[in-house]
Parts: sequence; C-alpha cells; structure tokens
Amino acid sequence: MYSDIYSLNRKEKPMPARINPLFEFPSAASNTLPSEVYLADDNFVVTVDMPGMDPELIDVEVSKNTLTISAERDTAAARPEEARVFFVERPSGNFRRRFVIGNDLDISETTSAYENGVLTLTIPVAASSRPRKIPVTSGPNGSPA
Repeated sequence: MYSDIYSLNRKEKPMPARINPLFEFPSAASNTLPSEVYLADDNFVVTVDMPGMDPELIDVEVSKNTLTISAERDTAAARPEEARVFFVERPSGNFRRRFVIGNDLDISETTSAYENGVLTLTIPVAASSRPRKIPVTSGPNGSPA
C-alpha cells in the first residue's frame, strides 16, 4: 500500500526519455549575454561572453550613465540551405546587455578587446575620482606634521 503512494509522488522522466536519452532535446537556448563586472587597478572592467559573434556586428555605446552592448548573430547563415536541422542550441538573433555605470569614469579612454569569444571593456576611473593622499600640516606655516 505505501509503495503505491510512494510511486505516485515520484517524479519520473517520460517513457521515451528513459528508453533512449539520445533523443531528449535540451531546453531552448538563451539570448542572455553572461557578464562579469569588477574594479581593478583604477579600471572598471566589463567582460561579456559572446562566442561566435562577428566583432564587426558588436556595438558598444555609452549614453549618460548607461553602457549598452548589443550584437547580432545568425547561426542559420553558417549552415547549408538544404540542411535538415534536428535541433539548435546556439542562440541566434539580436543580443543586448545594459549596465548602469557611475559618472566618475573616463569614458573617452575606454578600450575594448574581443578575444576567444569574450568582449572585454576597460574604462578608467577618472583621475579626479581616484583616492589620493592629502598630507596633514601643522603650525602657522603649514609645515608637514
């Protein structure tokens, strides 16, 4: 009796998936651009995974305090027109990722590199926003303490 109740609550794969997992299709691919953002050596660094993208079709824009990265990829263009497609895991279409950035960055000095499918943007922190040491003075002449 208890074994029947247990079997009702168990989550099992559908019969075809149990018989032959070769025909189990994965979930749909995503148009998300996985990213990492960090601060290092007075630089704001953004890395974005963009495998298979043509660097000429990658657009990077800064407007006010928003950094926008957009790109386009057509995976169908790479295969023969007469090909019989069984499934597609590689996302195709338009991709866009936005980041809110501070006003304390020197946007005019931004550099970019696309290597091994990863876009890296390096934006220096503005010199006026970098920490600096201010000497403490004492006495009427303002000589250092």
